[in-house]
Amino acid sequence: MSIYNILKQKKKLLIILLAIVICISIFIVFLIVMLNTNDEFKVKFYSDDKSLLKIDTVTAGNSAIPPVNPEMTYGNIFSKWDTDFTSVSKNLEIYPVCNSVKGKNNVFAMPGVYGKANDSVMIPLSLCGDVILSGFDIAVEYDSDFLKLESVLNNDGNVIYNESIPGKVNINYTSVENTIADVDICFLKFKIIENKREIPVSIKMNKVYAFDKNGKLYNPEYTIVNSNIYVY
Repeated sequence: MSIYNILKQKKKLLIILLAIVICISIFIVFLIVMLNTNDEFKVKFYSDDKSLLKIDTVTAGNSAIPPVNPEMTYGNIFSKWDTDFTSVSKNLEIYPVCNSVKGKNNVFAMPGVYGKANDSVMIPLSLCGDVILSGFDIAVEYDSDFLKLESVLNNDGNVIYNESIPGKVNINYTSVENTIADVDICFLKFKIIENKREIPVSIKMNKVYAFDKNGKLYNPEYTIVNSNIYVY
């Protein structure tokens, strides 16, 4: 056998060996990917005081499910979670981002909420902070292309609302004396009809009233904390 033929056979053997190595490498990578896909991770949700609210076990690549109504300490209004949890690839510890209303007057607040497309979500509209008022006229505005208002749950018989205009809920309250306690004005139930990442729900103040020490009406200070619906 000539040297040429020997080299030619060795070359063929090297090519075959290289092809085998490549195939084995691809198979190993495939196994690693498949094994990692089946991994499970722990996602922990905490309150603003670092107390544990929920632990969710999530398969790699899937979304965690956050607490529905996360409780915050008094004076903090939940806004959103500080970490994305829609495609989990490791263990996560997630904390809330909050709006502080401590020391603020007549706070009209709606917390942020999370849901999936076609879910129904509930947003409380609360009057909190240092409350001293006797009446208000507000509108809650939302994008009717992405949200459908399903109902308004009214806990207080003195609250009057009108939901006849798509994209807006008008809410009125009047009293013969000042209200001084925190109260949930109502609960707005929305259905998420489009898969948009972030859908704002905002409060527009028209009028607000309070009685002074002499029983005369005046327009007091107020604070507005708006909401976002986050679709995951």
